[in-house]
Amino acid sequence: MPQPLEAVDPVTVSVLEELLVSVVREMRVTFSRSAFSSIINEGHDFSCALLSAEGELIALSEDNPGHIFPLSYAAREIFSRYAGDIHPDDIFILNDPYICGTHMNDVAIFCPRFQDDRGLIFPTIRAHWGDVGGSVAGSLSGDSSHIFMEGTIIPPLRLYSRGELNKECLEIILANMRGRRDRHGDLMAMLGTCRLATRRIADFENRYGADTVQAASEILLGRSERRIRQSIEKVPDGNYYYENYTDNSGTGTEPLRISLRLEVAGDRVHCDFSGTSDQVNGPMNAGPATAATSCFMVLKSALDPGASVNAGCFRPLSVAAPEGSILNAQFPAPFGGASDLRRTVEATVLGAAIQAIPGFSAGDTKGCANHCYISGRHPGSGEAFLYYEYPAGGTGAVEGSDGDHFLRTYTEGDFNSIQPVESLEGTLPVLFERSDLRPGSCGHGRWRGGLGLERRIRVEAEGAALTVLTDRVMIPPYGVETGGASKGNRFIVIRDGKKVELSDVPGKATAFELLRGDVVVLRSAGGGGLGDPLARDPDAVLEDVRLGYIAGDEAASEYGVVLSDGKIDEKSTASERSRIKDARVYMKTRPTADDEYAGVRRLCRISGEAARRFGFRDGQLIEYIPQRAAPLRAWVKISDKIAGDETPIGPIGMSILSLSDGDPIQIRPVRSPYAHPPL
Repeated sequence: MPQPLEAVDPVTVSVLEELLVSVVREMRVTFSRSAFSSIINEGHDFSCALLSAEGELIALSEDNPGHIFPLSYAAREIFSRYAGDIHPDDIFILNDPYICGTHMNDVAIFCPRFQDDRGLIFPTIRAHWGDVGGSVAGSLSGDSSHIFMEGTIIPPLRLYSRGELNKECLEIILANMRGRRDRHGDLMAMLGTCRLATRRIADFENRYGADTVQAASEILLGRSERRIRQSIEKVPDGNYYYENYTDNSGTGTEPLRISLRLEVAGDRVHCDFSGTSDQVNGPMNAGPATAATSCFMVLKSALDPGASVNAGCFRPLSVAAPEGSILNAQFPAPFGGASDLRRTVEATVLGAAIQAIPGFSAGDTKGCANHCYISGRHPGSGEAFLYYEYPAGGTGAVEGSDGDHFLRTYTEGDFNSIQPVESLEGTLPVLFERSDLRPGSCGHGRWRGGLGLERRIRVEAEGAALTVLTDRVMIPPYGVETGGASKGNRFIVIRDGKKVELSDVPGKATAFELLRGDVVVLRSAGGGGLGDPLARDPDAVLEDVRLGYIAGDEAASEYGVVLSDGKIDEKSTASERSRIKDARVYMKTRPTADDEYAGVRRLCRISGEAARRFGFRDGQLIEYIPQRAAPLRAWVKISDKIAGDETPIGPIGMSILSLSDGDPIQIRPVRSPYAHPPL
């Protein structure tokens, strides 16, 4: 019989909590050291967890939340499909994106455990396999238009039945994937790791009793639930709105919109994504686990960052993602860009949370997964190679602190920021010419965002190809509280000293043909700034110039800090800061009954006279800049029905910006090397 919760003393609960987490940490070390592919043993693109008999998250360590929380969706599906037919030593495998919510490269293994026909805590691993089939090496195609272009769908399958391997099942899976040796090696490493974890859990179940472990786990979930509910109760009740955009779908250049209504009521939060763009025939789609995971990660980090992460934290949160939208896409929509889409959802939730949570604010992060594949064959041996990189970028500024330079963020877990040059050059026909900070990529502000990365890779093989699937190239990460946006991601090839664009759709390229000697340039985005750049300490600006983070002309143009012979010219700085402040564009708001859109793009309607005076053009991407929140992006629409310096804004826009009728609002262009099609 299960033990009453009150029968487990607090010391035992704390000891068992640490034991459970230690099992996950041992899983991470074991798997990273036994896996075959560099994306795992060097990049650490995997996550481990312990789940309850009901599929709820019990324990994790430094794992990627984007991997972990969809595992509960998958576990529930397995238990539903195989109800009454799951036995000791059964092992299940799946990557079905319509269940897991992300791209198919994330393959999961589940190892349910039983005692006297009663389910127990069990281990699971989700790992990025370098290739799962499909139209291009690496499977993540920038222009995929249906799911079959992205590889082999693995529905919930019983890979082992009572300890016996289903060899035919495994053969079908591996036969449809490139790099069979690495795929098989990674799978065996996953299985071995889970078996080790099973023994570890059994050891302390034997010591403390399985009933005690189960009761302690429920206590831990209840404790986390109470903590997060208490934090939510401190947030003012109400509806908080935000909207955000991805660059494009991958098969076209129109942006996609994420719309959110975040409702706080007592100790509960509901996130409603109605109004989000419909699913597309391109890789920028995801399943419902993606929206739920994004909401959880941001709200948990903002409301209760110090407590353990488990399923109890998730209980006060509900999420509605409309079926048929890009956040709940239906067959046969492709999912290759789900990880990039999730970053946009996170930024959307962050924008709403800044409005809702008193005293909380942060600039946006570099904002996407940055999938980059170089594939080909080794010179001489002819053996196929696959180099997969997903460069980190800058993190957003927070009150009192600048952002960090090309590091993983709170939503990414313990992935490596960059893979080590020595390992890659020793196994791949590539030469790394440069791995460095990307100067000037930060979002400017009183507190500066972190810098992105610049990496240059010379290809030393004939017939190689480059595939890129990313976002935040056209629409960069935002700053907050008048802080500036960062520079977006940028991926190009330098051939014979000249820049070559990869495709007509920015951020998306499929099997771009590389020549020997081509240099692939990866430039990741910086983080958004926080606060007025004119309020930044001039000495901090001077230090940024000295360290090479920004150039001297940026010190003057962005911060109004004028330097002369490496020193601050205080008189010229005061004058320049006054000039910049006076040159800012403010318009008078006029509320309207409805928010105006052209397709999915929010409109900023202004008069022709105002456009000429302030230098705006039709179809230009701008942002409305509130004093204490995240900006609202829109596209300029010049109209002869608008008078003077007025700009009409609908009710959702007015709510996001916290404006009343006639309030002035600052408008500024969003700088990008690319533009969307005319309205």
